[in-house]
Amino acid sequence: MQYGGNLDLFIPVPDEHSEYLMNNPNVGQRYFHKQTNIPNPTKDLFLKNKPENSYRIFVLGGSTAAGYPYGNNIKFSRILGFRLQELYPKRAIEVVNVAMSAVGSYTLLDLVNEVLDQEPDAILIYAGHNEYYGALSVASMESLGRNPFIVRSYLKLIRLKSFLLLRELVGWVKGNSKSSQMNNELENSTGTLMERIVGEQQIPFNSTLYEAGKSQFESNLSIIIERSQRQGVEVVLSELVSNIRDQAPFISVDDGDGNTALNSFNQARLLEKNGAYIDARINYLVAKDTDALRFRAAEDMNSIIHSLARNYQLHVVPMQQAFKAVATHGLIGDELMVDHLHPNIDGYFIMADAFFNTFQQKTIIGVPAPGVQATNAETWKQKWGISPLDSGVAELNIRYLKGGWPFKEKWEPNLSFENYKPKEIEKKLALEVVTNSALGLESAHIQLANEYKKKGDLGKAAETYLSLIHAIPFELSFYQEAVDLLFQLKRYAEAKYILEIGVNHGHGKWAHKMLSQSKLMLGDIAGAIPDLEMALQNNPDDESVISNLHQAYLYMEKSDEVSELVNLLEDRNASLDLLMKLNDQRNITRSKNTAVKDLLDRAQALLKQTEYQEAEKLLLSSIQIKPSATAYQWLGQIAVIHHQSAKAREYFEKGLKFQPLDEYMLKEFGRLNDLQD
Repeated sequence: MQYGGNLDLFIPVPDEHSEYLMNNPNVGQRYFHKQTNIPNPTKDLFLKNKPENSYRIFVLGGSTAAGYPYGNNIKFSRILGFRLQELYPKRAIEVVNVAMSAVGSYTLLDLVNEVLDQEPDAILIYAGHNEYYGALSVASMESLGRNPFIVRSYLKLIRLKSFLLLRELVGWVKGNSKSSQMNNELENSTGTLMERIVGEQQIPFNSTLYEAGKSQFESNLSIIIERSQRQGVEVVLSELVSNIRDQAPFISVDDGDGNTALNSFNQARLLEKNGAYIDARINYLVAKDTDALRFRAAEDMNSIIHSLARNYQLHVVPMQQAFKAVATHGLIGDELMVDHLHPNIDGYFIMADAFFNTFQQKTIIGVPAPGVQATNAETWKQKWGISPLDSGVAELNIRYLKGGWPFKEKWEPNLSFENYKPKEIEKKLALEVVTNSALGLESAHIQLANEYKKKGDLGKAAETYLSLIHAIPFELSFYQEAVDLLFQLKRYAEAKYILEIGVNHGHGKWAHKMLSQSKLMLGDIAGAIPDLEMALQNNPDDESVISNLHQAYLYMEKSDEVSELVNLLEDRNASLDLLMKLNDQRNITRSKNTAVKDLLDRAQALLKQTEYQEAEKLLLSSIQIKPSATAYQWLGQIAVIHHQSAKAREYFEKGLKFQPLDEYMLKEFGRLNDLQD
């Protein structure tokens, strides 16, 4: 192994996922030379060889883009990926998040060439809060000064192993000085990364250092955009949001005219109390912008983002408006934020929705296929599978963050967990995840699911595995566990959702068979057929798949497909028992068809005589034997006659599963949907 190890951004995935690349868990060592706890990107995988039908997105940014203080499953990029996949089901949507805590635009600039090497279609950037204290930024402990040439030269040199060795030797010499020993005491204390990364605390509004941060941000983003556009890659920028209502200025200084950030904040509070919400927001923004401790991006950063978008003709995600639309009186505060700038769960879903809406409205990927409908953000949140462990770990991360500077005095030790003695298993595991680096969040989820299973709470166990699926969608065992539990609970619709995720993430060989079973249990015979056909391709000798497919063909009256399947089995010398079983299925179906035809003929005669009630009874009886498009269409017509719109809509929808192109049912179903809207 060469000195310093592999610091490439992407590395091959070992073992069973060798066809994938993943984010390198050590890449943060490039930028954090003076820290022991080094931030790194989350575990995202993507195929080494980009599929022809794929749309590949990379996300660049800091801790908010990385999803802090939550795990992988609640970062906005993960939610966005799932929603885009729903909107473009024929495309392989890949969203790879390379964001890291405490990094600024120099890090983004350093990473972009490696990102571009992976053939992205789009790059999303949510960044700007770290332009003063992020790694290599102008006021960071990891700063190399304000000269962009020096910083960019350094970023090229750190790829050389000899330079890394020299950097370590210089650090060792400095580490033995008296002043450095004092710094090491802080480094090894209970200080948070937020506390340890700050070099120069006070950066007054419009000061030289303040302007240097703005210049650094604009210059680095310009280079990123130009490099991306030369390769034909779409760049999407986003506005920045932060907690303006419930986070008072950290450091308030006089601007020389008697104005301070704290005065503006107090004035905003008074204006809000008096109902002057627009003026209150203006003053809250002034308070945030003039806060001399620059953990929250000033509005100048948003101005730069919009200026770059105009200059390079880019799309900008209107993130401020997205948050304002939900925040009470348009004042973004604790209801959407966990601290000074990181969103809570609701906030991350708002972020994902804002990016999704930009993709959809600007048709960045293209126009969705006809008939494809996007599920709304609230429904996605409800079915996402957020476990108590996810929330518990986030709460403790924030508890620890707020137990240190600047939320407390710098000299105070961080005693966040001193008297925290949880009793519930979820909170105990959350504490262990936060305080014990040996236990990862994913392993803790597995422990929690096992605890739920021991107690017989299979529903909670399934939800815990769903959380894991959204965190690491490439791990087959999570799907198998979740689906097994949901089948035991007869919750087939939820199992179907999970299995569809599995198909989209390379688990089709296992998932298609299970997906067909879930659809059959839900009565969606037509929908099950493509999955049964795929399952048969994957395992041609699976007799349960053959039997189910044969029965589904019979049910849907696909006589040609029935004959082809039987001929195929005879050519392959299938067992006599299997062929006899299929023959029995055909005989039963013929018998059912005869009975159903008799009921439909009698119902039709009654309809002509306007004997609707008796006709309805016969049609419902026919459906009990074997549902058909004809029966559902006539039931829908009866419901329309009786002004039962909801019932009619339901019958026409079921009928369209059997005859998707039936003009009458399509027209009536559309008309009834318009009435409902």
